[in-house]
Amino acid sequence: MNTRDLITALRGRGFLLAVVDGKLAVRPATRLAAADREAIRRNLPELVAALANESLAPADMKSPTVSDAWDGDLAHRLMYTADTLVSELGVSGCRTTVQDAAEAVVRAHAAENMTELRRAVSVFVTVVRGLGARSSTEARAG
Repeated sequence: MNTRDLITALRGRGFLLAVVDGKLAVRPATRLAAADREAIRRNLPELVAALANESLAPADMKSPTVSDAWDGDLAHRLMYTADTLVSELGVSGCRTTVQDAAEAVVRAHAAENMTELRRAVSVFVTVVRGLGARSSTEARAG
């Protein structure tokens, strides 16, 4: 299985993949099977490179990696997981970058487009994790 196939397979099963501070983040990691973990280990440098490049492009310019039917339950789980991260990391939802990322999630949900929803949630998670990491660094420096 090549890197793009692995990303597609994991996202197709509801995992969120993103690169945060140069490291691969997979959520929910507790649902990864041993075979998933091994495939990720074997492809780690390629996964990080592919996902880092993906997150540099605007969400609407990315080509779909997963094209699947609308799944309302999965959509709500993805959105709940992303929203929970805001609280866990103490990131303010009033920040413009968070609001912009959240708006993309809402648009994808309203359009019932799973491909866009997965992408928007992945971007949202990357934004929130980035802000959470900065807040944590600033707190330690202050």
